[in-house]
Amino acid sequence: MSEKHKDISSRTETTDAVAATPEAAPRISKDEINRLSLKHYEGRTVVVRSQEYADEAVSVLAKESILGFDTETRPAFRKKQVFLPSLLQLAGADVVYLFQLRQIPDLKALFSLLANTEIVKAGVALDY
Repeated sequence: MSEKHKDISSRTETTDAVAATPEAAPRISKDEINRLSLKHYEGRTVVVRSQEYADEAVSVLAKESILGFDTETRPAFRKKQVFLPSLLQLAGADVVYLFQLRQIPDLKALFSLLANTEIVKAGVALDY
């Protein structure tokens, strides 16, 4: 495991298997998150607004074994009002890509990356 992932691996048991169901996935409480030391990200951040850059970003991210994962969605203020994510953030060891989803006409490569079970996708406060 790389030095960048050492803090995480030292506090959790590491296995080669990825949890197949949300119930089996390791969880971390908000209190545990708040006790972790803050780190400053020193890599590049790239905003992806075109198909060309999306395809390039996916090919870079496909080489990673762990991706940080987050989305941003327009807030809903009425009951039963739901919006799709407008921004997807995927972070590798050296670069973070911010995908502006409405600007990318074909998301198939991105969906394939997200479906790849050999790459761990880690996020905070994910609902299953």
